[in-house]
Amino acid sequence: MINSPMFFMGLFITVTSIVLYSIVHRLPFNPFLGFRIGYSYLSRDLWVKLNKVAALVFMSVGLVTTVLSVIIADEVIVLEVFLGLIIVSLVVLINYSSKAAELELMKIPEHREVGKVEVLTPFYPSIAHIVITLVPYVLGITFIALNAHSLPDSVAIHFTSSGAPDRFMPKTQALILMTFTPTFVIGLTLFFYYLGVKKPEIYYRPWLRGKLRIFVTFIYTFLSLTSPLASIAMVDTVWFNIYGEHLTLLTHLMMALIIVIIAQIIYFIAYITKHYLKYKSQTRII
Repeated sequence: MINSPMFFMGLFITVTSIVLYSIVHRLPFNPFLGFRIGYSYLSRDLWVKLNKVAALVFMSVGLVTTVLSVIIADEVIVLEVFLGLIIVSLVVLINYSSKAAELELMKIPEHREVGKVEVLTPFYPSIAHIVITLVPYVLGITFIALNAHSLPDSVAIHFTSSGAPDRFMPKTQALILMTFTPTFVIGLTLFFYYLGVKKPEIYYRPWLRGKLRIFVTFIYTFLSLTSPLASIAMVDTVWFNIYGEHLTLLTHLMMALIIVIIAQIIYFIAYITKHYLKYKSQTRII
């Protein structure tokens, strides 16, 4: 459907990818715009090359999502395909970037290599990160499974700011959505944990030399908090559909998590901007 959220999501990704492809030759190294994987900061040529490839890949994702949203009425299917394409695209781009970076490193003279490339050790997530990521997910999925039989045939899946339901879905589709959403969130979180351990180079930022572990901890903390947020939202949805009211405790927990996440994002942006501007003032950005 042309008026569906997935249609506009696909259109947005397509347009932004076209814009990125068009301006990448004029886009300097920066922490906010472009394909900002660590490998891309090795050289100007690699930055342009990887951004052009990423733009083409995500342009394809956007076009496929836009077309599917028009020809398939079931938004859950379109959402699942879209998220699947995002994961596949990230895996493909990371592997491609790794190989391209290896070729680029061969061009760096041996006497310059040590000074140009920072040697990174694996970024292991803390026990707290793992617990915060996994425990709410397991509890949430268990709650949904135990109460699935009590859900009505038409399930409220979205609510207004006042808590009133404003969107409904058949029970089977709703259950798929309520289990798929937190599963995708936790899968993405674990994927970035895995990358931090096996491919720590993707987190490299030249303006954070010596401070990358702090940067990665920010990312891990943000990702770990999205898991309980997604799980609590799904549990609250199930509870409302069975008992006709929201659990006050869950509502307060969600609001607290949202506030913490927003505060962390603001601090994170300020932290990155501060170090980027300092780096920019001391170095010629290419």
